[in-house]
Amino acid sequence: MQNKPAYTTILSIRAEKEIIASFDWYEDQQKGLGNRFVEKVLRIIANI
Repeated sequence: MQNKPAYTTILSIRAEKEIIASFDWYEDQQKGLGNRFVEKVLRIIANI
């Protein structure tokens, strides 16, 4: 049996824009850092 999430996460447009802006900033600091940031954000959201 596959584990299905009990809830669906919906991000506001504002939150999505904030994540994208943060991704861009981290990528400007170091290539690949933006991806690490987004992966961490998605893991934290999944844990919530």
